[in-house]
Amino acid sequence: MSDKLKKKTLFDNKLKLKYNNIDKNEMIDFDVIENFCNILKDNKCFKGVLDISYNNLNEINLFNIMCSVYENKNIIGLNIKNNKITKMIFNKILLILEKNYLKYLNIQNTYINTQEIKNIIFTALNKNITSLKLPHLNIENFQFLIHNLKENNSINKLYFFISYNNQGYKNCIVQDENVINNYEDYINNVKDLFKELLTVIEKKTNIQCVKCDADCNDKELNEIISFINSTCKKHKNNLEKVQVINDNKIQINSFEKMKLLISDING
Repeated sequence: MSDKLKKKTLFDNKLKLKYNNIDKNEMIDFDVIENFCNILKDNKCFKGVLDISYNNLNEINLFNIMCSVYENKNIIGLNIKNNKITKMIFNKILLILEKNYLKYLNIQNTYINTQEIKNIIFTALNKNITSLKLPHLNIENFQFLIHNLKENNSINKLYFFISYNNQGYKNCIVQDENVINNYEDYINNVKDLFKELLTVIEKKTNIQCVKCDADCNDKELNEIISFINSTCKKHKNNLEKVQVINDNKIQINSFEKMKLLISDING
């Protein structure tokens, strides 16, 4: 992959860093990553998504890659799924988002905390991100996500999962009456938030795809999620119709200009 970048023969819109190591605990050599980063930083032929998901990258290697992404405005998407994001890496990701080049970001399963998820949501939704895949959310950062979506007009695709385990009840005994009441309150809160999300999405025609779910089996919640999917599909269909109309207008205008040009030539 590094050779293709160096020779400027990589013309795909997705660059996947894949280490074919037999032992998953084996670390990628520092020299390999350093060479890749040096080439990537100054490369101008590749424009697209950098996918470094499911790599056993240590903090230094991952930081070096993030520095290269920061330097290269042609990288418009970043998939970091299943890599451990430390504080140093997290701060670099925020700086990358601030540069406003990224359109796509996947940070699922990256071990970041509630406040860090909030920071990602706030920064991403205040920039030009069009597709965002988030780690598991709890009630707190789900509320935060909905609030920030209200002022956003760029996001097209959103992926998230609400986890009851993130609420702090994971080790409780199910038979405990307090736990049962807490769980029922949790489900009601989740349903209320999904209803609020549906209301927001109905007003946001830019949102065309929301892949969402929660780790609770509730008929009403499933119906709300179904309504969300239907609303997104409606937005997508309407935007496609508008695009067809605009394309037809361009073709008609071009045809009219050609007729006028022929008329002028013929005198």
